[in-house]
Amino acid sequence: MQEIVTKVLEAEQEAEQLLSDARKKAAELRAAADAEAAGRLQEARLAAQTLIQETLARTRAEAEAERARTVRQAELEAERFLQENQEALERVEGEVVSLVITPEYGKG
Repeated sequence: MQEIVTKVLEAEQEAEQLLSDARKKAAELRAAADAEAAGRLQEARLAAQTLIQETLARTRAEAEAERARTVRQAELEAERFLQENQEALERVEGEVVSLVITPEYGKG
């Protein structure tokens, strides 16, 4: 009888040891998985940050190029307007100068 009790106690101890070992192994695996997940998350953050910075730089360059094109187009249109209306502008300019330099009593 004592032998049976001893064997049962030994079996219980062995089961407890196996259970303890399994818990330790599970904790180690969980810690390793957490560390791997954290590493991958950090890599993903860095990749996203790099992508955002590259996209922002490209967008800024495109916006600057568009701004330069728009300014150049406006300059060309202003130059064209002045060339097309040079005579009329000179005529108006002459009239304004005449109005400014002519005394009030002579306008009449």
